Amino acid sequence: MYFDFPITEETLQREFERIARDSKQPEVLEEIFKVLKYDPNLIAEVFIRDVLVKRVIQSAYYESESLHKELMEKAKREYEKIKSANDLKNLNGIYKEIKIFKGKIKKL
Repeated sequence: MYFDFPITEETLQREFERIARDSKQPEVLEEIFKVLKYDPNLIAEVFIRDVLVKRVIQSAYYESESLHKELMEKAKREYEKIKSANDLKNLNGIYKEIKIFKGKIKKL
């Protein structure tokens, strides 16, 4: 798979701003910056670039129709077989039933 996504100073800057803005743990982010001696070039190359590349690859993977085409077609074929809850037993996946009685679980 090939990704045509150039990583420029501008994209690194936008990613830095996104991370700083959306961080759920700013104290951890501060520790990372401290370890990297608050050096903007070091932060960009060691931390931001890695986060950005992982995010771009993950996003492209999840959104790729060509990678998931066969599985999606299989799922659609299986879905079309379902007319009632009983039909779930006859699909190609793993089927299990449980009954819950006042908080207890009993396998069938």
